[in-house]
Amino acid sequence: MTETSPRATPECPDPLTQIVTLPELATRLGISASTLRGHLHAGTSWVPRPDGRINGGAVWRRASLEGIEARRRAPGRPARTTKTEADRTTGDREARAGTGPVGQAGADHSAPSAASGAGWWGED
Repeated sequence: MTETSPRATPECPDPLTQIVTLPELATRLGISASTLRGHLHAGTSWVPRPDGRINGGAVWRRASLEGIEARRRAPGRPARTTKTEADRTTGDREARAGTGPVGQAGADHSAPSAASGAGWWGED
C-alpha cells in the first residue's frame, strides 16, 4: 500500500505548516478570533478572503498573509487631526463667544421689549 499524504521536500516545505487558521491569525494580529471573524464577515479591506476551509473554519496560506500587519489600521479610535492657527481663531469658539457669524458682536438678539411696541414678528 502506498502512502498518499503530502510529503515535505526541500523545494516544498510541509504543506500543513503553510496553513494558518483563523485563531492563529487572530493571535498573530493581537485580536480575538471573534473580532477577526467580524472583520472577515464585514469584508474589511485589510483581511484577505480565506484560501479555503477546513472543518468549516477559514484557513489561509502563509504566502497570502504576507504584510497583513502593515495593512491593518492600528486598534482604537484614530487620532484627532490638529487644527491650524487659522482654524483655532474661527468656528465654534466664535459662535459660543458671540463674536462669530451666528452671534455678531453688538447685534441685539434678545426678545423684543414691551416698550418697543413691536411683537415677536414685527407686529404692533
